[in-house]
Parts: sequence; structure tokens; C-alpha cells
Amino acid sequence: MAREVLSSSLPPKPSPEMPQLFITYIAPGAILLPVGIAIARRAHWGRPEQIVFLYLMLSGMTNTIASYFAHHGWNNLPILHVYTMLEFMAIAFFFESTTRNPKEQLAIALARDVLPLVTVINIIGLGSVFRYNQIARTTAAILILVFCIYFLLKSLNLMAAKMPFFSFATVVGLMMYFSGSLTLFALSDFLHAAERSMFRLIWNTHAAFMMVMYLIIALAYFRTKQQQDAQRV
Repeated sequence: MAREVLSSSLPPKPSPEMPQLFITYIAPGAILLPVGIAIARRAHWGRPEQIVFLYLMLSGMTNTIASYFAHHGWNNLPILHVYTMLEFMAIAFFFESTTRNPKEQLAIALARDVLPLVTVINIIGLGSVFRYNQIARTTAAILILVFCIYFLLKSLNLMAAKMPFFSFATVVGLMMYFSGSLTLFALSDFLHAAERSMFRLIWNTHAAFMMVMYLIIALAYFRTKQQQDAQRV
């Protein structure tokens, strides 16, 4: 996350005065907690738990590779273009696994297929894979937020089937992270021209939301045994 570009999920060029410890190591490193708990609870996995684990591994590996590139002064934005597609596809598969409604599954599948097209168009519009993919990142964040809001509202419907705790908690975590990230993705150009104090605040807030998402997913995995026992009753 140093030098010219950031890790996989963030736009380029953080302020050189930004507290790097929290943004570079503490917040991203929080991913180890849900990964560790998930492995310990793997006997209680269902399909949603499997998909979220793959998403965590994808995120962790991409951040590691992107940080390595940044540490050596190499532009890691081509990695971000690929990650944008893979991240959205993984999250879309998660939402698809939480419903048996054919119409909902079709809508999610269509969105999953459209996002790669948006990413390619974004790259063509930029004229280079070495520039930040603002449109694709913003589009993905908006679609994920739409999914989150829809499924959270659906879970409040007393007539609908109750959403398992793991899926509910994961949706809450995703909504918190992407609601905070949307501003960063959509207004990245403006934020580069903002005052340093505002810039630092937004980056630290983004990192905090990311860490909270990981902690919520960790709790979701920790509760998988209780969830499985409750479903058997």
C-alpha cells in the first residue's frame, strides 16, 4: 500500500503522512481471524461458508501480491482490474447461494455477467490497465449494496424464510464495508485534491470498515456450529 499504488481494494497514491501501520498491516491483517476460525469450523460449512472462505482467500492473496508490487515500486493496478471482477463474482455467487428463488438467482447471475463487461469497457475508456478503474469499482460497490439492502429487507419480512445467521452476518459486514468504500471509489479523483486531514480521515475510516467486516465474518464462522445445531432441531 506504499509507494505509487495501494493494495488491491483501494485507489492509488495515499498521503505520505498517512499512518501506514493501521492501513497497511493492522486492518488488512484482521483477515487472518475469520480465515483461522473458518478453518477451525470447516466441519460445519455449507455452500455460503465455502464461497465466503474463497472470497477471503482471494482478498488476502490479492492484497499480499499487490502490496509486494507496491513495495517494489511496481504498478499493481492491473491486479486491481482482475480483482474487481473476481471479487464481485465471488460475492454474487454468495448471494446466489442464499436464495432458492429462480428470479433472484437470475438477477444475480445477470449482474455477475455484466460486471466483467463494465470492467473491460472501463479499461478501454482509460486506454490503459495501469490506471485506476473508478467506474468498475463504483459499479461493483453499488450492485453489492443493492444486493445487501434487498436481502436484509427480505430477512425482515416475517413471511419469508429466515436467513441463517452466517448469511445474515456476512451481508451486514459486506454492507458496512461497501457503503464506506463507495465514497472512496466514486470520488477518488476529488479526494486526491482534498485537504490532507480529510484524506487521512477517509482512508482510516475505510480501513476501519474493512476490519469491522472481517470481525463480523469471523463471528459468523464462529457461530456456524450453533447455527447447524439449531437447523437440526
